[in-house]
Amino acid sequence: MNAQTLRNKLFEEVSKIPDDKIPEVFDFLYHFRLGLGMKKSTPQKILKLAGSWQDMPDDEFEDLLNDIKTRRKKAFTSRRSREAGID
Repeated sequence: MNAQTLRNKLFEEVSKIPDDKIPEVFDFLYHFRLGLGMKKSTPQKILKLAGSWQDMPDDEFEDLLNDIKTRRKKAFTSRRSREAGID
């Protein structure tokens, strides 16, 4: 099947989705499309960061970890509340 035929089938399927589910489908497609544009990290690029926090004072490192935990909790809490609306 060529791309245009698939695109037409996709539009047809989307038109059958109930209005209250459209925001969820939009979020999925939007984030999927954004992911296509992201560069993939190679192990070499990731390993360049290894040990980059070893000279950080313990109190600053703890603050960093707490900030990360807080941000993750906030992000996943809002995500769960959006997904909890199962009909």
